[in-house]
Amino acid sequence: MSQSEATLSEKPEKKGATGLTIVWLFFVICLIVAASLVVDVSAQFWLAGSLIAFLVLARKKCEHGYLRLVYLGVISFLSIRYISWRTFDTLGWENPLDFIPMILLYLAELYAVVLGLLGIFVCIEPINRPETPISSDPEKLPTVDIFITTYNEPYEMIEVTLQAAKQVRYPQHVSIYLLDDGGTQDKLDSKDPEVAITARIRSMSMRKLCQRLKVNYLTRENNNDHKAGNINAALTRTSGDLVVILDSDHVPAVDFLEKTVGHFERDPKLFLVQTPHFFINPDPIEKNLEIFTRMPSENEVFYRMMQKGLDYWNGSLFAGSAAVLRRSCLDEINGFSTTSVTEDAETALDLHSKGFNSLYVSHPLISGLATESFSAFITQRLRWGTGMVQIMLLKNPLFHPGLTLSQRVCYLSNCLYWFFPFARVIFFVAPMMYLLFGLHIYNANTTEILAYTLPHYWASLQLSSFLFQRVRWPFVSLLYETLQSIFSLQGLIKTISNPRAPKFVVTPKGMHLDEDFVSPLATPFYYFFVLQILAFAFGVYRYINYPEEQTLVLLVGFWHVINLLLMLASFGVLAELRQRRAMPRIAASESAILKVHKSRIPCSVENLSTGGASIFTNNLINRMLIPGTNGILEIENKALNKISELIVEIKSVKREQDGRHLGLEFVSTNATQRAEVVGLVHGNSERWFRYWEHQPQKVGKLEGIILLVYWGLKHSKMHLKYLSNKIWQFIYKPFSTLILKPDTVKEFN
Repeated sequence: MSQSEATLSEKPEKKGATGLTIVWLFFVICLIVAASLVVDVSAQFWLAGSLIAFLVLARKKCEHGYLRLVYLGVISFLSIRYISWRTFDTLGWENPLDFIPMILLYLAELYAVVLGLLGIFVCIEPINRPETPISSDPEKLPTVDIFITTYNEPYEMIEVTLQAAKQVRYPQHVSIYLLDDGGTQDKLDSKDPEVAITARIRSMSMRKLCQRLKVNYLTRENNNDHKAGNINAALTRTSGDLVVILDSDHVPAVDFLEKTVGHFERDPKLFLVQTPHFFINPDPIEKNLEIFTRMPSENEVFYRMMQKGLDYWNGSLFAGSAAVLRRSCLDEINGFSTTSVTEDAETALDLHSKGFNSLYVSHPLISGLATESFSAFITQRLRWGTGMVQIMLLKNPLFHPGLTLSQRVCYLSNCLYWFFPFARVIFFVAPMMYLLFGLHIYNANTTEILAYTLPHYWASLQLSSFLFQRVRWPFVSLLYETLQSIFSLQGLIKTISNPRAPKFVVTPKGMHLDEDFVSPLATPFYYFFVLQILAFAFGVYRYINYPEEQTLVLLVGFWHVINLLLMLASFGVLAELRQRRAMPRIAASESAILKVHKSRIPCSVENLSTGGASIFTNNLINRMLIPGTNGILEIENKALNKISELIVEIKSVKREQDGRHLGLEFVSTNATQRAEVVGLVHGNSERWFRYWEHQPQKVGKLEGIILLVYWGLKHSKMHLKYLSNKIWQFIYKPFSTLILKPDTVKEFN
């Protein structure tokens, strides 16, 4: 750990942060002035080439310290130099039709450069905080309330989370509450019989579950203010010094409080300790492309880099769950904020503006579930995006009272990011404007493009690689943004026109997909793809018939081909693969003993879930290893610090030359065994940390392009079958109507 990391960990107020912010702003101003100097194109070639050579040669030596700042400064200079040239030298036009798309493209590029500079600021010095143990004297420890929020999640999911919450170690008083917004009085009294019956059944089952597990059940009169209102209602009926917020699909490890509460003891002004959201199942992009565990998960950019960077500036965001908050701080702002649909980020903004501190513990302490379907994914991201846009418009962090200068920059970066659908759509459409219609919306010759544009875009890719190489493959962020942009754009426009209009939408979790199918959201992508193919054909025509524009056509065509490949890769995501398993299997590598009758068979556990396990044994002799046989799996339960003996049934056997793979199902005969299974599967946070630290295969830029092609073609057969069926229905339906209705045929004749 660097000296700066140790100092910041000991003193959350980070007195040097504001000074460094001023230095950074001064540095950017100097870069802008230097980048605005006018030189001829040949000098620009030499300048850009020299800086690129430095970035290539110095890459490995600039990971930390002052050289890191120099490296990021060079990348910033190339981007500022580019946008300065674009501002003063490329915005002239002759054809009035060029003007609007020209300005839109310029604004999109300006947005991208500003966002890049803000990202550099946030990630100047990411920090890893050391563990802060809790007090050895229980009497000095704060009391804790664990809030588990729920609305319509499955019973089994909630049971697992409640069981895990009961196993969290802590020597002081802990109260566990299930906050059920699916059983409010308004729902129970609903005039819609189906809603009322569903609410009554749910309320009864949740009450019985809480009674059986000996935890507290809370609900309220209505669903006002959604999740924030649910938590605020519970705050008025509870009294713990600290409040843990967990979504119902976020299962805590046994050491959750041991690794978080100690920070509150050291800093009386600390309002938040946020921990990562660690998912044990693939999101729909990872699932449909079949890249889960092979590629870093999408959320790792935020939880492994951005949050640590924000922490340096005392700007760690509350992410809505897997966090601990101080009740007295929440009392200062009358509970959770309710202006936006992202109550978590808004609450953090309001508490930071009151002078309270936050920090981030970069150790996964919960195991959660990502959205299972693409439509659920879009629903979730649209809520995040509209909420952050609401915060930007209603509580502009640049002018929000009480924030430090560095916090203003951090919140500005967080909010501005969610405007990306505007820029992403413009970047998609811009090359087609030239290829299809010949609009010159980028007023520069080939030499200037090579001197200014290519160094900037290379530097942008280098920035992403430098900051996020461990947590992001090339072009993957663009793919995620592409998939979101088409659907998010309309919602963002509505939010901008009326910032108070968006309503909270619960993200569906615990879904089952029984068969492969094409997502119902695929249609707009088909239209875009046809337009892109048409534009590509026009580009070929333009290349052949306009020799003087050939170099420009090649450059614009390359940009267009990247867009085309991103759209192609989107089809791989839009081919939804079935997901029948209710409980995700978690990879494991642990020794165990399978006891069948009087035999003790050594084995290794390959994966686990709360429903069962997959094991491997090299025992080829024992004839009792057949489906339907019961036994006992003896395994070390590190979370509960004991040897668990779990009753299992052999469900499947796969023979190989060197042994057998056995599929086991846990036979939960009593509450004790079910609790031990939860502890075994979810209780050990070191397992999640090992997964996080595991380094997936690194992928270069060329490999990233090849992957886009592969992902797009992988499920092309499914799309072709879907489209052929749609076309056949479109052609056949009018005729089938006539054939199936004789009266219509007579009338027609």
